[in-house]
Amino acid sequence: MSITTQLGRVSYLARHIRNFMPYLTPRKVANAILNLLETRFKVVSLRSLPPYLKIESTPVCHLRCAGCPHHNPDFKRKFNASMNLTLERFKQIIDPVASTTLGVSLSFRGEPMLNRDLPKIIAYAHRKRIGTSYPTNLSVPLNQKKAEEYVLSGLDTLYISLDGTSKETYDRYRIGGSFETVLANTKLLAETKRRLRTNRPRLIWKMVIFDYNQHELPIQESTYRELGFDGFEHVLDNQGKEFTEMRKRNNRRMIESKSCCIWLWSAMIITSLGNVFPCCANENMDLGNAATVGIPQIWRGTAYRALRSAFATKSYGKGMNPQCRACVGLPADEAPPVALKPNPA
Repeated sequence: MSITTQLGRVSYLARHIRNFMPYLTPRKVANAILNLLETRFKVVSLRSLPPYLKIESTPVCHLRCAGCPHHNPDFKRKFNASMNLTLERFKQIIDPVASTTLGVSLSFRGEPMLNRDLPKIIAYAHRKRIGTSYPTNLSVPLNQKKAEEYVLSGLDTLYISLDGTSKETYDRYRIGGSFETVLANTKLLAETKRRLRTNRPRLIWKMVIFDYNQHELPIQESTYRELGFDGFEHVLDNQGKEFTEMRKRNNRRMIESKSCCIWLWSAMIITSLGNVFPCCANENMDLGNAATVGIPQIWRGTAYRALRSAFATKSYGKGMNPQCRACVGLPADEAPPVALKPNPA
């Protein structure tokens, strides 16, 4: 059974490589190679730019999945549709780095398909020769016209969250979602692809593994094609025992080898409003606004350099941000962390 962990650079790259392979250019390859070398030698002031970006389409979600912050009404109330990513803001964010960016995932905290401008945003990225993908619960209204917009946008991969092969198992986690709607939308997208004679986007059935749905994995593997999917993947529940043990092993290897964090060297999180976070776990660490300041200036700025310097081999962990220490698995540091000053807007 293949399980997507995304705990390391190799597994993350393997998951997305098919999205950006058709769009490789000499400049993108050169930037990626330079980035690999700078990561290997823990260069603090990078000349390379982040090869991969996560740019949030919207922070809004209509579901209340059990393991998601949106399960909390207070979290959900923080967001509204006025915070959706606009095409103009996406252009401001992506244009300065379009020639070096391999791929973009148009997701972070919400359901991407609640942003009505998403097909236009994808189409713009496609014209810039950037691979695109995003995960979706696909429990949204989808008609023939909208299906055609997504298929013709140039979207490379759609990861469809369907955590079960029956309504009973699906409903236990995807609270507020519709099992029947997800299947109907998948069928509609698959039929639209066939009619328009294209193999994109790839429709991947993404199933989070829980104790109560493991018995349905063989059914997924034997039925995914007849339901319209092009492939499937299994993802461990990030609150489950197996994922926790795997993360502990990964952290031990990371500390023993004094490895750097792939996010600080190779990827960037950008909210729908343009705010930059170093990773998914550090939403309170705003490093600047990519729409106003620009990715290159933020990526090479003082705040990012301070975060990277704490991973230096000789002083590994010294002055590391508390959230970084907790993520890596280091004990709490009594010394004050390095102060972070985001680049001005």
